[in-house]
Amino acid sequence: MKTQTETQGAIATVTAIIDNLPVGSIMPYGGNAASLAGLAARGWFPCDGRSISKSQFDALFAVIGDSCGPVTDVFRLPDMRGMFLRGVDGEANVDPDRNDRTYQADQSMKRANMVLSRQADTFSKHKHNYTTLFTLGHIHFANVNEYWQPAVQPTNVETAETGGNETRPKNVYVYYIIFAGLPRT
Repeated sequence: MKTQTETQGAIATVTAIIDNLPVGSIMPYGGNAASLAGLAARGWFPCDGRSISKSQFDALFAVIGDSCGPVTDVFRLPDMRGMFLRGVDGEANVDPDRNDRTYQADQSMKRANMVLSRQADTFSKHKHNYTTLFTLGHIHFANVNEYWQPAVQPTNVETAETGGNETRPKNVYVYYIIFAGLPRT
């Protein structure tokens, strides 16, 4: 069992390593909402779209600029609530809709293929149509060899709506936090 001093030393070591991440680093945080407030003193903020002082956190402003909203003497942090992260496409051509990405604060303004840009949810184009044959009854043919023949009518059918409210992978809730650096006083 670790002593109190050993535990505090481990926490200090972990904190020192984490606080050496580059300004602008975004990471998941599994703490509860109440513990978020204590992170601000160490330069970590929840990615909830809030505004922070441009002069106090100029290092972060130099990294993200106005990508999350208009700038005055304050600028906005990314708003990652309810979002999944996606790597910047660059020239990989993996994201077919990369040129339709927008600013976070103003979805009417394009911000193609840029860090912290936003992309609306969508579901890949597809359809489910098929043709089925329904029997309408029997037709009687009178001839030398009298017999019954089923009458068949091809009918187009559309499947019933199925699924939930969104397309998503299995997931776990976390807070996303961003390292803004220590505030200037």
